[in-house]
Amino acid sequence: MTTNNSSYEDINETVGKRADTGDEDIEIVEEIPEILAHLGLANEVAHTNLEQQNNISNNQALFQLKYATIAKCVEVIMSVDPDNKEASNKIKMYKELMDQFVDVFEKMEPKKAKSTKPVSKKEEPVSKKEEEAIQEKAST
Repeated sequence: MTTNNSSYEDINETVGKRADTGDEDIEIVEEIPEILAHLGLANEVAHTNLEQQNNISNNQALFQLKYATIAKCVEVIMSVDPDNKEASNKIKMYKELMDQFVDVFEKMEPKKAKSTKPVSKKEEPVSKKEEEAIQEKAST
């Protein structure tokens, strides 16, 4: 969010300087696409950052739930008296219950978030022929 605030401040400062110096409106209009591009990038970065923070928070909550469940299962299993005739049946029942918890946790496991837009566009490598053609066009 600080990225967006600083971008807005930069825009206000730029527009204010132009207005103070008395430059023509044309110069301000020429800068609008660049300003909008910076705002779009700042918005995309902020969105990606919030998405990552949300994923981390969800992972931490799931980890804590798993940890507490395993601790409780261990506590229940350890409370079984080995001298009791039904001890083996209780252990089998608790094992089945723990397996069910494992299945539930596997279903709850968060999926990896895939961003629909890349933060920066990577340029494809240009062959020497293409580079020479670009330089030729630039020189003419």
